[in-house]
Amino acid sequence: MDRKGITTKPLSEFMKSDMGPEGEDEFWESMITEFKDYFMDIPSYTLQKIRGGIPHHLRGRVWKVMSGADNNQLDTLYDQLLEEESPFEKQILRDVARTFPHMSMFSEKKGEGQKMLFNLMKAYSLYDTEVGYCQGLCFIVGPLLMQRLTEKEAFAIFVHTRQTRRYAFRSLFTPRMPGVNLMMYQFDYFLKTYLPALYGHLLRHNVVSTMYASQWFLTIFAYNFPLPLVFRIFDILFAEGPGVTILRFSIAILRRNQSRLL
Repeated sequence: MDRKGITTKPLSEFMKSDMGPEGEDEFWESMITEFKDYFMDIPSYTLQKIRGGIPHHLRGRVWKVMSGADNNQLDTLYDQLLEEESPFEKQILRDVARTFPHMSMFSEKKGEGQKMLFNLMKAYSLYDTEVGYCQGLCFIVGPLLMQRLTEKEAFAIFVHTRQTRRYAFRSLFTPRMPGVNLMMYQFDYFLKTYLPALYGHLLRHNVVSTMYASQWFLTIFAYNFPLPLVFRIFDILFAEGPGVTILRFSIAILRRNQSRLL
């Protein structure tokens, strides 16, 4: 039993046999309650479960605890930020209307989904004035709101993924985007090392990685990849961090399509 009076099993209990649907839910509920213990006890098993896919109906709650945003410290601040004016409001409004336009949640002009997305982006632009607002951020926040999270919960997760050392994702969006430049350098190195034939083929046709990969990085693949895949990428990103996850998936995507590209 944990400190809140909720009964949880030790992680080793879930490793003994095939759990079945009910056991799966029990595993994730227990992990939500005691996430730090689960990750410290047998991290390889926990990562294996996460890589296998978090159940959709529990995904938002798991993301919340993995990101470290499972507290309400930002709730009051969020309400205060919404009372202020942001210099980016017109730009955010334009981008909100172009974010996941085929998703019913966001398709209605000035509907509930678009309002939530606008509020969250406005609040963040005031919270982090150095970043303010950058095109593409809506495509990162959208998948958070799709997980039955409130605006405040999604805002807290978004803030934590930008500013905690574990994620260090903010540098992708600060002036001059040093994080993007570093990731592009790393991506080119891995592409040349692991897929040399494709690397040379693209160069001969004047296709440089900034033409396609920078958009992958800045939207975490959400701009033009199927959402079920995007959710799975987010699962792993919250567990392992954005840098290694994004680079790994980028190379995997090219490897999978190498024969079509050559």
